[in-house]
Amino acid sequence: MTKRVMPTAKMVLYSMDPVGVSPYTVAVYLSDLRHFRQAMDTGGTRFPARIMPQDVRRYVGRLRAARASASTIRRRRATLAVFNAWARARASCASSR
Repeated sequence: MTKRVMPTAKMVLYSMDPVGVSPYTVAVYLSDLRHFRQAMDTGGTRFPARIMPQDVRRYVGRLRAARASASTIRRRRATLAVFNAWARARASCASSR
């Protein structure tokens, strides 16, 4: 993962701390984001700025092919949803300036 990606991911995940997210949860979410980046890295994947629905479908397909458990797939999808919502909100705030 590039040096730029993980500080951004850490920023969003650590911003969850005031709402009671444990350090373990943050570590697992970071691991999920790293896994997504590695699994989807084709040199041009939109990350972290924007994750498209087709990216998630392709990623879930790869997880299923690798026989990931249903709970792992759900957690990783949830991680991507949280990160994508944060990125979209941040872009919306930046565009309103």
